[in-house]
Amino acid sequence: MVDFREEMRQERLRHNLEMGRIADRQGRMSEDFVAPSICRIMKEALGIDHKIPCIDNFRVKRAYRGNTSKVREFDVIAECLDYVLVNATTSSPTSADVNRLIKTMGVIRDYFPEFKDRKLIGAIASLLLDKSVINYASAKGILALAAGDDLMDIKNPPGFKPAFW
Repeated sequence: MVDFREEMRQERLRHNLEMGRIADRQGRMSEDFVAPSICRIMKEALGIDHKIPCIDNFRVKRAYRGNTSKVREFDVIAECLDYVLVNATTSSPTSADVNRLIKTMGVIRDYFPEFKDRKLIGAIASLLLDKSVINYASAKGILALAAGDDLMDIKNPPGFKPAFW
């Protein structure tokens, strides 16, 4: 009986680890779709000429106010002119994810003090976005990004203007 319970415990552990690996790969896959488009999207959203250089950084780890015991990873940070785009990618975004991004926007300079004089914009991305999430993000000034004609496209309604932090 003990061997059977231990065997079942080990099997559950293997299953949970594999499910974690699958979820991680799915999240990375979504990020990999966003990454190649982020500079184009940033320039499009802000009306920046496509010839202006843009720096994109993926899976950036930073310490909160230099405290190495409080490190956080950011999916994508893109820089162009006086602007910085902070992107959060999730597989099934909800309004709660938009709210978390808004909270992050409020503390981003604690992680990146070099952005103190720059305008920050937020973006939430996924392969698919529900219309309710697009509407909620738009109302909050957050770019809504999902798969489209050019790999990833802006899904906010015409005339949308991003908020700045």
